[in-house]
Amino acid sequence: MGQYIKIESIEAPQSSPEGGLVEVIVRVKNLVTEGSIHIAVTGVYDGQQMPQEVWEPKETLVGPLETQDFMTSFTMPAKGIALNLTAWYYAVDGAFHIDDQKTVNIALGEEPPPNGGNGMDWAKWAPWLIGGVVVVMVVRQRKKG
Repeated sequence: MGQYIKIESIEAPQSSPEGGLVEVIVRVKNLVTEGSIHIAVTGVYDGQQMPQEVWEPKETLVGPLETQDFMTSFTMPAKGIALNLTAWYYAVDGAFHIDDQKTVNIALGEEPPPNGGNGMDWAKWAPWLIGGVVVVMVVRQRKKG
């Protein structure tokens, strides 16, 4: 944990197929009780620094004890990766300084099944299920009348 800012959480998939879109959200908190701080997040994976332009926001002013989400995405390479994340704060000396770092591992995996892996393709059965509900409702209405 940093002195002024803290990476509170990282939302990233546990795995992604090669060429898949990997979306990452890094939640950073300003630990200062009085005053706002400019904060930025950077990342390195596979030995390559991610360009600052891929982060949204690139940097932002975060109020006292407030939390800010920083989002990015990239294409999964052909192997599992360790994504090293760094949170920076802008100091009175006019420079950004590292204050917290965390790593998240993302394994190379298969594309998840389209139905979420539950064994049921709901899109295929939905018209039949909805039709069955309508029939039951019509039958119940006739019995009441």
